[in-house]
Amino acid sequence: MNVTKLALAATATFGTLAGAGVAQAQSAPPAAAASADFSDQEVQQFATAAVSIQNIQKDTSATTEEKQSAMASAVQSSGLTPQKFNEIAAASRTDSALMQRIQTAAAAGNP
Repeated sequence: MNVTKLALAATATFGTLAGAGVAQAQSAPPAAAASADFSDQEVQQFATAAVSIQNIQKDTSATTEEKQSAMASAVQSSGLTPQKFNEIAAASRTDSALMQRIQTAAAAGNP
């Protein structure tokens, strides 16, 4: 599993779900130190949600609406808010240390 692609795919897909929340997250300038502020628990929650989203995207029997609803539920079930999910996803694009933490969490949670 390529977790980098997973995180980016999850971000792109969830971005269509969150609508205004994504716009708000993207309009705020990213703080360089902010990505270091994500707890291990948040990183694990993000990885869990991203893996779930990837699996939902692969489901060819579900409609787009069903997939969107399931992906939103996956994020909420992980314990993250959509805004926090988007913040982590955005930070992971430019923070290689954060991406490594996500990859490690995803690998640990999905043997």
